[in-house]
Amino acid sequence: MSVEFIQHWWLTFFIIFALVMYFFAFASYRVQEDARKRGLGRAAVTFWSISVVFFGPIFLPLYLVFRTRAVFARGARSADDRDRYSLCPHCGEENPIDEKVCKRCHRLLGVLASTLGRKLCPYCGAENPVEANRCKGCDQVIGFADTDEE
Repeated sequence: MSVEFIQHWWLTFFIIFALVMYFFAFASYRVQEDARKRGLGRAAVTFWSISVVFFGPIFLPLYLVFRTRAVFARGARSADDRDRYSLCPHCGEENPIDEKVCKRCHRLLGVLASTLGRKLCPYCGAENPVEANRCKGCDQVIGFADTDEE
């Protein structure tokens, strides 16, 4: 590039660059709002908004593709909506009635919580539910036990 070319066109390049950056900054703001409405955590919102500002041509289309898979924030549901969901007996996540596997913990949904069994505390011998992380008797951390039914 010659010096004359740079002297003649630098202002035009600067204005175009500023307009592109303004567009991606505004798109980042809108991505941030949308991600918050969809219930994404603070880290994910920050990641997507910063990525769209600095790498907009790559991350803006990626966000638009993957945003439909985002976890929506839970709001008040009507009685009809509540009838279409069931709670996971392992983690308590709401899943559609026709699902076989929980979308959060990836365990089988057809198992009743009462059939999951019990586990004994290695410290005091108290009987605890399988999903318990702490003993009911001595309050010691007893960890997580997988069942063979899954």
